[in-house]
Amino acid sequence: MNRLPPLLVLLLALAPWPAGAERLRSTTELEVSDDSDDIRQTRFTTGLMRPLGESGQHRGGIAVGYDRLSEPGDDHTFGRARLDYEGRYGARTGVDVSVAALSGEEWSPVTGSALVRHDFQGPVYVEASAGRSYVDTIAAIEREIDVDSASLSVDLGAFAGWTLVGAHTVQSFGDGNNRGVTVGRLIYDVPQWGPLLIEGRARTVRTDFDAPEYFSPERVDEYLGIVTWRRPVLDDRWFIALKIGAGSQSINQGPGEDLYLAEAEWRGWFSDHWGLEASAGCRNTGDFSASAADDYRFCLGRIALLRSW
Repeated sequence: MNRLPPLLVLLLALAPWPAGAERLRSTTELEVSDDSDDIRQTRFTTGLMRPLGESGQHRGGIAVGYDRLSEPGDDHTFGRARLDYEGRYGARTGVDVSVAALSGEEWSPVTGSALVRHDFQGPVYVEASAGRSYVDTIAAIEREIDVDSASLSVDLGAFAGWTLVGAHTVQSFGDGNNRGVTVGRLIYDVPQWGPLLIEGRARTVRTDFDAPEYFSPERVDEYLGIVTWRRPVLDDRWFIALKIGAGSQSINQGPGEDLYLAEAEWRGWFSDHWGLEASAGCRNTGDFSASAADDYRFCLGRIALLRSW
């Protein structure tokens, strides 16, 4: 794996430059999460992306970095080398593909994802995706449990400011477990006040069994109301968004527990060549390393520095 990044750099360097377009972009990103169970994850990535060919419709990139997961009394680190592709096929279809080779002390899995999106004529937008990743808890890594996922999402709208979104994901785990996740969203873009977005969201999770290595109750039902305020600022070079939400979560048809989330995002460009993306948020629900909403907290921060040539 140590010889992979230089080889990918060489392949990109040999590709032709597009005329009159961005020739190269670098992204250096740090993401840190922490929860009330003293589980911390750190992901660092730095990479390059550049056009492939002269049409400007295709881009290829490489990235290297690491994932570090720590729990009380234990930790694990994966080194990572990743190859990315982004393509546009006509005005309405796009494809994103990513493949990463991970290197750990006892396990070195290969992960990846592929996404196809198409904007149909009329108010229909569809995304289909598939991927493989590892289950990010120490116990699951020690057992080398990975997860294959396939998803389909359909947007209908907007109709007078209303958009209906439905999505379903099926997941197959390396320990024989299976999970289905269904999400429905009703979004209203308030016409009287452009910065305001109101959303109602329902999420159901159904799992074959409750695995001891990660959070997988057999049944989860969640309902959230979310309000988002967003707008461009500073001569439209920057964009800011603030989001708050509240709702209820039920585990295995038990009594409902209060849900909340609060998030903030800031992104834009200092100049024609330097940009920044930053986000932070907290909620009391999560994924594989989570617990039930009662007395649980999960916070995530991300910052990325962009350089364009």
